[in-house]
Amino acid sequence: MHADKSRKPISEENTGGQVTQAALSSGVGRASEAAIHYFSTNPYFQVALELGHMEHSRQHVPLAFAKRYFEGKAQTMTLWVGKRSWPVKLLAYPSAYKFSAGWGAFARENSLRPRDVCIFELTQRNQLDLKVTIFRQAG
Repeated sequence: MHADKSRKPISEENTGGQVTQAALSSGVGRASEAAIHYFSTNPYFQVALELGHMEHSRQHVPLAFAKRYFEGKAQTMTLWVGKRSWPVKLLAYPSAYKFSAGWGAFARENSLRPRDVCIFELTQRNQLDLKVTIFRQAG
């Protein structure tokens, strides 16, 4: 996690891979609160995981981010957590982008749970690699 305040904060337009345990005392929004302090000069987006998306092995990608940085067609991306990687298919529709094939394995192997927050950081714009930082809801 970067602490340099001169870097851009999380937003859909500037929207990291180590796993971080949220260190706040309240149970609700613990991961979201910790993720707020993530900064990067690379484009990135933040997603709070929902049970329905995990059960159906799909995860939405913010539309504005996807349209700006990804081609408008289905393609395979690589998600990185540390030195491990997972191929994940990105589906592209006119009004939605979603991770599909491979998302279930990524979520399972990283022990993702509802209300965990993932930050997906585009580290090289000419490659379809996203570094993922996971903030655990815990409890």
